[in-house]
Formats: sequence, structure tokens, C-alpha cells
Amino acid sequence: TWSQNSIELKKPPMNIKNLVKKIIFRFYQIKKEKNPFFEKYKNLPEFYILGSSPSLLNFDLKKLKNKPVLTLNNNFIHPDFNYFMKSEEVVKIHLVPPIHPPQSEKTWVLWFKEMEKKMPKNVFLFFGINNYKVNTKYLINKYQLFDNHKVFYFKVYHEMVFFKRIKIRNFNFIPGFNVGSSYGLFLLKYLNSKKIFMLGIDMNMIQYDDVGGYRFYKKSNHQRVEKKPKKFTQVLGLSKTIKENLIIKNFNDSNSKIYNCSNKSYLDMFPFTKYNPEA
Repeated sequence: TWSQNSIELKKPPMNIKNLVKKIIFRFYQIKKEKNPFFEKYKNLPEFYILGSSPSLLNFDLKKLKNKPVLTLNNNFIHPDFNYFMKSEEVVKIHLVPPIHPPQSEKTWVLWFKEMEKKMPKNVFLFFGINNYKVNTKYLINKYQLFDNHKVFYFKVYHEMVFFKRIKIRNFNFIPGFNVGSSYGLFLLKYLNSKKIFMLGIDMNMIQYDDVGGYRFYKKSNHQRVEKKPKKFTQVLGLSKTIKENLIIKNFNDSNSKIYNCSNKSYLDMFPFTKYNPEA
């Protein structure tokens, strides 16, 4: 559920009857929920979403100053981030998917503090929550982070691979994705943004020999413990990502269209278009 206030449910004994009751309650709860954010920013004519592939450095992001933008994860270390994200005129979103090991609590907190310091106050922050005890909401509350920002949380329930098609009228149940950009695209499709332009979302990690090679930056505090996965793991991850993006493409049968501004991307299910935000 995308909300500023989460509701904790007591865990009943796991049986079919209680499971059905829980599902009915969740549908009823979300059906009643109306979030002003979604009401205000739905049906925008365009939205730009930024990934972390090296190709991101090929785009002049200063041109996005007056455009709706969704950034992800470590995008805040981009040298022009503060310039193109600081705006009271148009909506700006930064999304962080659910966190997980091998990073420690200390590592995540240091990263969040760096993010908080560099994040303009106008940016709406979306944090994913999973079933790990040390999740984003736990850390933000424990260390009193982002107190001066507008924070939303979304709960991830199931792996995306269990779905063939998604048709959701409200976020009562969000599938788990393989990569952060899929959460961003999912949100923008839900907002029914008419044209969504992808920058630096190439999914071509398999071409690089080291972890630092497939991002626009070489080092990050929260990724120092990462090791390059084996080729088989990379191929499996890429196949999951391609599958979930094919599903997102048709999400809710909306008239929202996704375009890829990178000509080096593996996500060719989205048509290529030149980056031209001034058009």
C-alpha cells in the first residue's frame, strides 16, 4: 500500500478462512483510501525516470529542471541532481526499493544520512518495505531520518514472477520486482503518466567485468560489499527484469506509453526516442 500511515495487523493462525478474511480486509481498506498525492499528480502529460547506467552521463539533465522527474536509489550523487530536482513548480519523486542484506544496518543508515543531506525538501520520497526486520521504515523511524521531507511507504507482497498480467485499481498489493527501475515504472504507470521517458535504464550489466562498470558512478558507501554475480545469475536476473517490464508495459491497460531514450538498452520492448525535453 502506498501510504503515509501503515496499519499493522495481528497475525492469526494461517488457515484458508483467516487468509480470505485478511485479503477481504485489505481490499476494503484500500478501496476507501484516497491519497491526495495520487489525485493531484495523475494523468500528467509526461514524466522522466532516471536509472544508474553509464549512459545517464550522455544526457544533459539540467534540461529537466521544469519537468516531472522520478529518480532512483543513488541518483542523488549525480553532479546536477540538486539543480534539476529542486523545484516547487513540478513534481519530483525519489524512490528507494526495499533494502536487504548483505549491507548492515550501519551501512544503510550512513547511506540514508547522505541521501537526506543531498535531497531537496520539495522531493516526494517513496520507500519500499519488505519482511526483513531492518527495513526502510524501521531505520527511518529508529534514527529519525527525513523528518523534514514528505515520506511515503509501499509494502511489497509477492514476487513478480507469479503474475502474467496486472490490473489494479489501487495499491493494495504490490508485487516484488527484480530491479528498482521497475518499481518506478510501475508507479508512473499507476499515475497514468501519458508519456514516460527512460534515461539510463539499460540493463546491460552482463557486458561489464566489474560492478562499478555498469553504473554512472564508480563507488557508493552502500554498495562496497557488492560482488559481481556469476554469469548464470546475471542472465537469470536479466530474464526476470525483461519479463516484469513486459508486464509493466501493459499494466492496467492504460493509455500510458513508455519510451526508451537510450540506444544501448536491453529493454527494447519500449520504443526508442531521442531525448528532447524542450520539444
